[in-house]
Amino acid sequence: MTRDAFEALDRLAGGLGTALLALATVAGWVVVGATCLVGIGLPMVQPMLSVTRSVAERERARLGRWGEPVVSPYPAARPAGGWRSDPATRRDLMWLAAHSTLGLLLGLLGIALPIMGVRDASFPLWWHLLPEGESGSSLGIPVHTWPGVMVVGVSGFAWLAVSMLCGRPFARLQSLPGRRLLSPHPSVDLSERVARLTATRAGALAAHAAEL
Repeated sequence: MTRDAFEALDRLAGGLGTALLALATVAGWVVVGATCLVGIGLPMVQPMLSVTRSVAERERARLGRWGEPVVSPYPAARPAGGWRSDPATRRDLMWLAAHSTLGLLLGLLGIALPIMGVRDASFPLWWHLLPEGESGSSLGIPVHTWPGVMVVGVSGFAWLAVSMLCGRPFARLQSLPGRRLLSPHPSVDLSERVARLTATRAGALAAHAAEL
């Protein structure tokens, strides 16, 4: 179970990284959208689509390390109507909104819970070193007596237990939007999906070989 907890923590930390990238990209879209209202942001739409796809590809690579590869849905040639008419673009933007909110929240919780647990579980060992009036639990509750200190210590083990129990569900939930939205649209031909999956796996193997 401890190994599963560390694996879940690793997955959540990786998801937090891509969630922060997604949040920054959303902020970029907000700026571009605002400037489009006055007619000066239109030239930035295409670069922002490229940034969005780059972040989405990073998430696909992350998901592929922890399960079935997520096939890149992008066609080799630009669609007749441009990238804005590609169903993958809309799905990327939907994922961006989900991952920059839910994915970010789950990543922060997944990282914060074990940190709070270790901090509070070890609190009885070092609380007396804190300046008077500044000792307290991870939640900011002031503690000035030994009974209170012991309660904080016990709560630390409770946080660790919650972290171990919730880590895997949090990681699965964090990955769900990516697996649902970053895969090819149902309208994509099956043979094309197989070809893309083969290319994705070949790329992953090449990257792994390069790392070795």
